[in-house]
Amino acid sequence: MCSLPGSRKPLLRVAVTGGTHGNEMCGVYLARYWLQNPGELQRPSFSAMPVLANPAATAACRRYIDRDLNRTFTLTFLGSTATPDDPYEVKRAQELNQLLGPKGTCQAFDFILDLHNTTANTGACLISEVSQNPFNLHLCHYLQLQNPGLPCRLFQFEPPGTESYSMDSVSKNGISLELGPQPQGVLRAELFSQMRAMVASILDFIELFNQGMEFPAFEMEVYKNLGSVDFPRTTDGHLTGTVHSRLQMGKLGGGALQGWRGPAQPASVYFLETAEPNPASGPAPDTAIRGGLETPPEHPPVGFTNIQTKSPAQEEKPQPGIRREDRRRSRREVLRTGHGCMLKSEVCC
Repeated sequence: MCSLPGSRKPLLRVAVTGGTHGNEMCGVYLARYWLQNPGELQRPSFSAMPVLANPAATAACRRYIDRDLNRTFTLTFLGSTATPDDPYEVKRAQELNQLLGPKGTCQAFDFILDLHNTTANTGACLISEVSQNPFNLHLCHYLQLQNPGLPCRLFQFEPPGTESYSMDSVSKNGISLELGPQPQGVLRAELFSQMRAMVASILDFIELFNQGMEFPAFEMEVYKNLGSVDFPRTTDGHLTGTVHSRLQMGKLGGGALQGWRGPAQPASVYFLETAEPNPASGPAPDTAIRGGLETPPEHPPVGFTNIQTKSPAQEEKPQPGIRREDRRRSRREVLRTGHGCMLKSEVCC
């Protein structure tokens, strides 16, 4: 057993924010409920503050009014002089910075948990910056142990540029909880209950942390973005296909993230062609694309274009647009952090 790395100073100022995007309804309704019934967020050592982050967008049931609030928490926006013509979300970000920050100061909240929904079939996913301390790794591992029936994955990202811009970046440490699939503007009862239970588990973990509980070393998978696959398009950019239900509903391995994994079982992604194939716009429906190399398919499904992804170990040539260094990083490897935990990365896309 080893202590959780980092400062053991208790996290006493905690906020749970919902409605950062006004049409992601689980966080919206949970924030509204907790504002009326805050006792559910209380623990012996702290009491989390519920916050409805974007009231105007929530009232309109829209992602945002003028600009994405979750891309507005930069020091440029937060430190700008207010004017009557400022976008609504810039004004709201400045208000939230005064409430939960100021960002980058010792007065900022200790931890912000920001609640989101996605239309993708990701299940439960925690989103954290790569630079965040190992507290978030232990938090994700704790959730995996507490909720074996609801797989929880951790996605680490590096914000473009040199500065974070998300809601949870206002506090000293923070994380976003993403839960899907759920259509925008719709509240699914099972996801509402799952998010409520996961928030309770996260607050329980913070309480254990505050009590000085020790946590053992562990291994876990962490996802990172290595690239993207575009839709099939015509020469003028119009879509010629849609995502097939085998991927859309996560039938390739338990979820959209899970379905892209290898190397033992390389995932296949099918696009349903909605127009006749155009030689100028790309391969015909009976052509399989494997790692950027066109080869005849063994059993091509009628009417589909087969995009098959492979792990770097299976691919002989570099994929276009992906550096060789990125391909090496996507191999299975165990990284020892020096903080008593082991981070295993296995991502292929």
